[in-house]
Amino acid sequence: MSSTIELQDTLGSVGVIISTLLIQFYGWTGFDPIASLFIAVLIAASVIPLVLDTGKILALDVSNKDTKIQEALSEVCNFFSWYFNVLICPALINT
Repeated sequence: MSSTIELQDTLGSVGVIISTLLIQFYGWTGFDPIASLFIAVLIAASVIPLVLDTGKILALDVSNKDTKIQEALSEVCNFFSWYFNVLICPALINT
């Protein structure tokens, strides 16, 4: 992921340099907004996956981790079942 960010940062810098050269040679200042739009598209392309991943986390989307969660819960249930059968029941029966 960091190489993608570095590539986008480099492309943004190249866009600024190219727009500066075009403005210098042709005198038309419209190249600057075009370069800004190019950089904005690069930023949006890197932000959209981040926003989607964050939304999944905030929405508690655990679809790809459901088997691990079920295994962990079964271990917890097995422990409490053992705890109840070994420690609690004999103590209740002996009282």
